[in-house]
Amino acid sequence: MLRALLPTCNQRHSVTNIVTDDIDRRPFGYALSAPQGFEASIELLVHQAVHLQVDGDISQAIPGTPTAPSMDGRSTLMTGAMAVGSSVAASLSSAISRNSSLRLLVPHAYAVPKEVDSLQDDFDENVAVFPGGVYVMFKSGRTEAETVRRALASMIGCYSVAWLFDDADAMSSPVIAIVPVFDGDGIAMMSSSTTVVRELLPDISLPIVH
Repeated sequence: MLRALLPTCNQRHSVTNIVTDDIDRRPFGYALSAPQGFEASIELLVHQAVHLQVDGDISQAIPGTPTAPSMDGRSTLMTGAMAVGSSVAASLSSAISRNSSLRLLVPHAYAVPKEVDSLQDDFDENVAVFPGGVYVMFKSGRTEAETVRRALASMIGCYSVAWLFDDADAMSSPVIAIVPVFDGDGIAMMSSSTTVVRELLPDISLPIVH
């Protein structure tokens, strides 16, 4: 369902800036200890039906991603974006279920702290408030794939950053940064190497070179 691509120079620069800006704002109230060369590996995850060359700006939708008409035929449903989100969510859910040290924190871009109580039912009591805003936090035993998908869908493309940590509740040393790109048609993953992604998310294929 997913195809992993390597970014162009411009795409790499854009994703790096988004992640770096989020690190600088200290979303959890403390400095994140990203590993040396954290930006070394950036992959763009898109629907497998998308052609190999995706050179556009990461803020623009991908031409040719699968769509379908709505039930009433009045609108177009971005089925490619839905499939990408579902596949990434399933991979993350599976990884967290296998590894009790993993924590996934996904920003809910449209919520404010006073709304946390009303959001708990929607996200299985996983909602928490940090200095940087409202986040949905997933750990072993509380990682239904559909809940992860809905959390990812609450992010703002080319702005929000979700973080995967491998240090349990310390949550200071991220291993993967996740950014929605291509107007929801894709997801960028930044890590120190492709090996990190393959070890944690083995069902995601190796990236294809442009």
